[in-house]
Amino acid sequence: MVWASVPAAAVLSHFPISDLTVLSRHNQACDDILNLRDIQSGRKTQYVSSLLRDRNTIINIRTARAMAVVCRAFKMHRVGVSIAHIQGLVSSLVDSFQLRHVTSDTPRMSMMMAKAFAVSLVSQAHLDPDVETAFQEGIQQGTVSNIRLQTVVRHLLT
Repeated sequence: MVWASVPAAAVLSHFPISDLTVLSRHNQACDDILNLRDIQSGRKTQYVSSLLRDRNTIINIRTARAMAVVCRAFKMHRVGVSIAHIQGLVSSLVDSFQLRHVTSDTPRMSMMMAKAFAVSLVSQAHLDPDVETAFQEGIQQGTVSNIRLQTVVRHLLT
């Protein structure tokens, strides 16, 4: 198992997957971004990815708050977590769950989403402006990864 070779010091947190299931069951916005019902044993990654992409989940203030709740489940609000960790998890959420950033959002709307994320995360280690920046950069990074993947898939299909 690959995870067995990861040094304990490199693990920020661990918890049972059932915690995410409970979170999804009790928070509709989290359920809307995680779509755990689509991730089932036996389904191929490409198929699940296409289901998530077809859901066309847009990043807005509601989903930004839900992303913060998911990040809290991963303990991203605790002391010892770097800004890079927060940015990386945001990027992974955008990329893995095919969340869409609407490029027509105004800078003010982007700031409001970042602020909603930071306020909902309630970081014990970082100031809200730093968390807001990590959120915005994570969104950009995850969106770029999504675009690259979609380009590769289109190229393979033609």
